[in-house]
Amino acid sequence: MEEGYIPISRKLFEHPFWSEKREFSYAEAWIDILRLVRFEANSTKMLIGGKAVEIHRGEYPASLRRLADLWGWSKNKVDKFLDLLISEGMITKRTAEGTKQTIITVCNFDKYNIIPKNPGQLAGQNRDNVGTTSGQRRDKSNKDNNINNINNNIPPTPQDGDVASGKTWRDDFDIYLSEVTEAFEKISSDKEFIKNRQKYHPELDIVLSLKKAFEDYWSQEAGWKRKKISKTKNIDWVSTFKKALDQPQNKVYKQRNVNPEPEQLTPLQERFRKFLEDNGPLLLKMPSQPTDQEVESLAKMNKSMLTDIVRKINNDSYITRYKNSVYQTIMEIKKKEYG
Repeated sequence: MEEGYIPISRKLFEHPFWSEKREFSYAEAWIDILRLVRFEANSTKMLIGGKAVEIHRGEYPASLRRLADLWGWSKNKVDKFLDLLISEGMITKRTAEGTKQTIITVCNFDKYNIIPKNPGQLAGQNRDNVGTTSGQRRDKSNKDNNINNINNNIPPTPQDGDVASGKTWRDDFDIYLSEVTEAFEKISSDKEFIKNRQKYHPELDIVLSLKKAFEDYWSQEAGWKRKKISKTKNIDWVSTFKKALDQPQNKVYKQRNVNPEPEQLTPLQERFRKFLEDNGPLLLKMPSQPTDQEVESLAKMNKSMLTDIVRKINNDSYITRYKNSVYQTIMEIKKKEYG
C-alpha cells in the first residue's frame, strides 16, 4: 500500500483533539497547510489591502503571525519552516500584486486532493452539490461513492470579476490582519500625521504608542471581533489609530533626555533607588529616575501599597516592555488598581 491515499474528513479539524492548544510538530504544520489552502477547483477573489487578489486552488494568503498563533510557534520558526518547505520543493511563495500579502502555493496539490475526471459528476455537483445525474443514480458502487464524498463540496464557479463572491476582512482574520498591518505601516511612517498628533500629545512617543495599540489589540482577534460589530464596509484606520492615542493602555511616554548617573542623584532620589533595589530592581533599567518632586509625591503613598505596586511592575515584563518613566508607570498602575 505504498501508493494511493487515505481520505480524511475536514471535520477532523473541528475535533477537540486537533483544536487543542499545543506546539505543532512539522508534520502537523504541513497537514494544517494542506487544510488551509483553497481546495475548490475554481479560483476566487479576496479583498486584501483594498485590492482584489485572485486565489487559486492550492493557494493560501499566508500570515506569519496567524500561522504562529495556530501552531504555537514563533514567527521566526514559521518563516524558517516555510523556507524549508520551499527548499524541499513542497511549496512556493509569491507576493500578491499591489499588496504586501504573501501567497503560498502547495506544489502538486492535486496529489493530495484529487478531483474526479467524470464530467457528469462535476455537472451534478455544480447543480446541487451532491451529484444527481442519471448515471450517478444508477451507479452506486463504493468506489464512486467514496470519490463523491471527497469532492462533493466543490461550489459553482463564480462569474468573472465577481469579487463579492470572495471573502472580505469580515469573513477571514488573515485578510483583516493584512489590512490592519498595511494601514499601521502607512500611518506610522506618515511624518505629517505623526507631527500633527504630536501637537495634541506632546508627552507621548507617537510611533511607539501606535505600535502598542497595533500589536496589543488591533492586530489580535479581539480587535477583529470588535471591528466586526460595526456595520462599516471599509474600516477607517486613520480614525481608529487617532482614538487609540487617547486610550491609557496604549500610551508610551517619551524618554527623558537626561538620566542622572548614580553619583549625581539627590539624597531623595538615592533613598528611592535603594527602595527599588530591594523591591523592584527591574525598574532601575527603565528611563528616568523620579525627580525630587516626584519622589515626594510617591512618599505620600501608603508604603505597603507602593511596595505592592513596584513588585507587580517588576514581575510583569508586559508593563515594562515600552519603557515609560518609573514615576509615570507607578502612577498608572496606582490609578488602575487603587483609583
